[in-house]
Amino acid sequence: IGVDSAASVSMKNVTLKGPVTVDNSMSIDSEEGLIQKTATHGLVLFQTQDVTLENVKANSFASFGVLFVDSDGTWNTGDASSNLTVGVGVYGGSVTMEEVGVHNTIRSSIIHTSYGAVFAENAVVNTTNFEVSDNEDYGILHDHVTASHINALGNSNGKSALWAQHCPSVELAGVDSSFDSNGTATIVLQQVESSTINDATISNTKIGPVVVGEGSLEDIGDGIQATTGNKILNISNLLLSHNERIGMLLELSGGTMAGITIGEVQIEGEGAQYGAVVQNGTTQEGWDDLVERSEQIAENDTNITETLGTNKIIGNTNFNNIIG
Repeated sequence: IGVDSAASVSMKNVTLKGPVTVDNSMSIDSEEGLIQKTATHGLVLFQTQDVTLENVKANSFASFGVLFVDSDGTWNTGDASSNLTVGVGVYGGSVTMEEVGVHNTIRSSIIHTSYGAVFAENAVVNTTNFEVSDNEDYGILHDHVTASHINALGNSNGKSALWAQHCPSVELAGVDSSFDSNGTATIVLQQVESSTINDATISNTKIGPVVVGEGSLEDIGDGIQATTGNKILNISNLLLSHNERIGMLLELSGGTMAGITIGEVQIEGEGAQYGAVVQNGTTQEGWDDLVERSEQIAENDTNITETLGTNKIIGNTNFNNIIG
């Protein structure tokens, strides 16, 4: 279904089903031109105002399940799972979502990755009880957006559950926010002007190879990884548990901690895992006074001598070759 430049759209109890499965996905987007001969988009809303979606589902499409482009509206209850490439896209406009889930997004051989959701191009996105789980690669990618997530869930994604870069503001809050068993780095903040991470549990991030620095590979498994020198970052009321490399890494990139506030954070772990580390900048005395580390983690942090590698910015997020 495609809607272009409508003044108002309302959809209720609609299910859209495409042809994509895990078994046929490689042939659909790897044979030249075939992706243009199948059902690529479930629902597209282009420059449409006053959108109201209720119990709308779009599954098993080849590019996007649901795509908002310069559109404004709300989506209450729904699902965009088992799509190839991207489950939900919001490019520009303002969208509020509640009780929407994205699961099992399949990796595309065209862009060599997958995203449960992509929010980009100065969009404003607010979610409550938004879940991204079991996606083959990333959960949510934020690029040049303002976003707020209350009680978000992100479990068992192949890579980061929540990645934000070049954003004015990103907020994660709500006592039911929980992220478990994601790959490489559960939450990544890259050059976000103002970030808030409160009231969340982030656990069991799995180590995996990531390109760092000048192109070398390093095994990363971080609960939170924030490149945040001279930016505003507020962190409080977190449980960081058994993340395989480190619970929280703050990369200052030659900056200071002047805009960083760290409240109560509890960190648990074992073996060689680190807890909370600030590197490559000017730290503040007592910056971790409210950070409670388990005994082994505290010892590891005290004795750390290495500089930990960080993720690189994700490149093109426009995906013009699949938006259509």
